[in-house]
Amino acid sequence: MKKLTLTVLAIFALASVALAHPGGRDAYGGHYDKETGEYHVHEGPLEGRKYKSQENMLKVLKNTPGGPAIIKRAEQAQGKK
Repeated sequence: MKKLTLTVLAIFALASVALAHPGGRDAYGGHYDKETGEYHVHEGPLEGRKYKSQENMLKVLKNTPGGPAIIKRAEQAQGKK
């Protein structure tokens, strides 16, 4: 009985970790959500916000304090400019 309880707890613990975040983040700290088709941000000044596209997010980020520096760093990491 003890083994079964531990096994069930382990399965739930692993499932919650696996569901915590379905994908990686890009250089801007966000990614596209395949289910909703939206771009959402996990880090930085726009954390927690959702946008119709990365392009829309970049327009907002450009006018956000600290945003231009984030854009510049991301473009350098991607080999742009």
